[in-house]
Amino acid sequence: ALLPETLLVHHRSDRCRQTPPAQASVFTAWSRGKAQVAWMSMSGMPDRNPCAPFGAHGFYFNDAEPVSAIIRFLRAQ
Repeated sequence: ALLPETLLVHHRSDRCRQTPPAQASVFTAWSRGKAQVAWMSMSGMPDRNPCAPFGAHGFYFNDAEPVSAIIRFLRAQ
């Protein structure tokens, strides 16, 4: 009940074991409508470390699309 409106920014191809894409829908279900997901799908060079900034976890070191999603979310609040 105390969770504020929340935005999850997640890449569809994230391979980090700590933040698998499937868990985003689990969190949004748990939030009872207070959380929404902004799915990212920009491409980049694969990184051997799935949690590194040059991989999908780090949005391939491309901040423009995730930051734009965050700004749109904040302006809508």
